[in-house]
Amino acid sequence: MKKNKFRISIIGAGRVGTALSYSLFKKGFKFLSVIDKDIKRAKNLKNTIQALNFSDEIKDLDSKTNILFLTTSDDQLSVVVNQLAKTKKLHFNELIAVHTSGTHTIDSLSILKSKGAKVISLHPIQTFPSGKKISEMSKFVENIYFGVETDRKNLKIVRSLLNSINSKMILINNENKPLYHIACVFASNYIIANLNVIELLSEKIGIGNTWKKAFKRLIFTSVDNSLKSSPTNALTGPIERSDFKTIAKHIEIIKQRFPEILKIYCISGIQTANMALEKKSITKRQFNKIINLLRENL
Repeated sequence: MKKNKFRISIIGAGRVGTALSYSLFKKGFKFLSVIDKDIKRAKNLKNTIQALNFSDEIKDLDSKTNILFLTTSDDQLSVVVNQLAKTKKLHFNELIAVHTSGTHTIDSLSILKSKGAKVISLHPIQTFPSGKKISEMSKFVENIYFGVETDRKNLKIVRSLLNSINSKMILINNENKPLYHIACVFASNYIIANLNVIELLSEKIGIGNTWKKAFKRLIFTSVDNSLKSSPTNALTGPIERSDFKTIAKHIEIIKQRFPEILKIYCISGIQTANMALEKKSITKRQFNKIINLLRENL
C-alpha cells in the first residue's frame, strides 16, 4: 500500500499518538481526523499534522478514513472500539484498525475484524516522557522496534509504515503478548525503580544529585557489557564472587538505616544468585547459603 493511498485518522492525541502521527506526517502521510476527549489537545495535534478536522466525538471521524490509529489509554481502548463498531460512517471492509497498546492483544479489536476490518497491534518498544514539545516527539518512534501482532497478510502494511520512520518490528503471538509486555516493564519501569533506589541511597550518604555523574559510568558500562555479551556474562559483584560476609553486612546495614529497600535488595539478590550459579562462578553449596540468607530477610 503506497503512502498516498493512506487516509489516516487518529483517536487519542496523547504522547504516543502525537509522536507517531507527527513522525508519519513528516514523512508525507496525510491525516484526516484527530479525535480526543481533550478538545484542546485534539486541536493542537490537528494543526501540527495538518489534519482536515478535529473533535472530541468519535461520530465526527472522517468517513474516508482507511487507516485508524487507536492510541488511547489502555482502559479506554474497549470503550472506543465498541463505539467505533456502532458507527455507520466507516467502510470497515476498507479499514485498517491499529492499536498501540502493550497490554491488550489483537483480540481487543475482534469486533472490528468481524465487520471486515484488518486489525493490527503495533506497540512501540519505547518510553515517552512528558513535557516535550510536539516537534520533539517524533524521535521517540523513529529508529526503534515495535512489537507487532497481526495476521501475516497484513505484514506488508506494517512494514510500509515502519520503514517510513526507519523502525523495525518483532512479531509477537497472542499467547506471548503478556510476557512481552512484562519484558517491556522490566526494560523501562523497573530499571527506573532501581535507579530511584540509587538516588535515595545517595541522599542518605550525602552526595545528592552528584549520584548521576558518580554512577553514570558504572550504569552505562554494566548495560553495555550485558548487551554486547549477555547479562549473565556481564555479572560481577559480591554475590557473583560468593562474598557472603559482604552480603550479610549489607543486609544488617539496610535493616538499621534503610529498611524500606530490604525487600528489593533481597529479591534482586535472589535473581543475581541464580545468574551466578548459571555462570558457574559460585557452587551449588554457596548458592544455597546465599539464597537462604536472602529469603530469611524477605
